[in-house]
Amino acid sequence: MWQSLAFGPNYKSAYCMAVCPAGEDVLPLFTEDRKHYIEDVVVPLRNRREPVYVKAGTPAEKAARKNARKAIRHLKTFPKPTTFQGFLRGAPLAFNPLKAGSLSAVYHFRMHGGVPAEATLAVAGGKLKVHPGLVGTADLTLDTDAKTWLAIARGERPVLPALLTRRLRLLAALKKCLE
Repeated sequence: MWQSLAFGPNYKSAYCMAVCPAGEDVLPLFTEDRKHYIEDVVVPLRNRREPVYVKAGTPAEKAARKNARKAIRHLKTFPKPTTFQGFLRGAPLAFNPLKAGSLSAVYHFRMHGGVPAEATLAVAGGKLKVHPGLVGTADLTLDTDAKTWLAIARGERPVLPALLTRRLRLLAALKKCLE
């Protein structure tokens, strides 16, 4: 379920499509009679009794608690990245602004091995932005092979003691936001 939500549109996004009349086939229904559209489409979905799957301690859980008709179910696991591009796509979905707090940092990633890649992850104001390439001045540059980084990101491999520097704490802070 989470994989389908996190990696591309599919039938699981039916609610999003129902309440966001962005398609040209449904936009007139919304623009011509907004009140009727909300009553017929949005309210029944909001009032439907069903489980809602969220990560504990996230804004999603906070929002779900506002609707008594939704039964909150906590996710036990979250998809682990298997490629560096998958890590980049999944980072904004896994990012928890409540855990990020006042963290403000720019991380440059240089990946070697397999498909070489460069990317920037910037955390500021409780938001995470992912940029292709190296953008801005980095607080930390991580230069490694993708296999090693993915093992660290999945929690399968500890970070080498030689990397335990002041900047490594910033990386640990980023990793904490993605848990």
